[in-house]
Amino acid sequence: IAEVLGPGVADQPPLPLWVTEYNLFETGEDGLGGTWAQALALAAMTLDLACEPRVELAMVHNLVGNPGFALCEPADDGRLRLSQMGQVIAHLTPLLNRGGSVRRLAGDLPGVEVRQEGKRIVVLINPHEQPHALPAALTAPATATVLSAAALAATVEIQEGTPITALPPLSLVTVTF
Repeated sequence: IAEVLGPGVADQPPLPLWVTEYNLFETGEDGLGGTWAQALALAAMTLDLACEPRVELAMVHNLVGNPGFALCEPADDGRLRLSQMGQVIAHLTPLLNRGGSVRRLAGDLPGVEVRQEGKRIVVLINPHEQPHALPAALTAPATATVLSAAALAATVEIQEGTPITALPPLSLVTVTF
């Protein structure tokens, strides 16, 4: 969390934190700005902030039309649509804003467990270019929403009642039990 909040924050007294702007600083000049890789990095930052008990408010920094930060971008017809980062934030925001408890999951993938309204919801990010096996405890029949660059190009993939056994490469997966 120190990387997201900046150096020295961990050493501060336990005061509430408002993170008024966060994002992965990309100008687009290196080819990362506005890409799915940046969207996954933004998702990981969002999950980190959700697990920090001192954070009361966190607002993503976005600029409409700027490829480095845009949550919205112009579609072919000139109207605005959600960018890949926008789709990730649109997916995570309602989940994290409904209340309940959020805890970081142990393991080699960024992830959290959210408990709310009698449901257990696991959010995992696979930042690797290969599929990643799910722990056996997470392969029970559930509803899974898979966001990946390929899925977003068509439609978000939702698997209901069918156990998923692996996270697709470069994906954000939400499993609801």
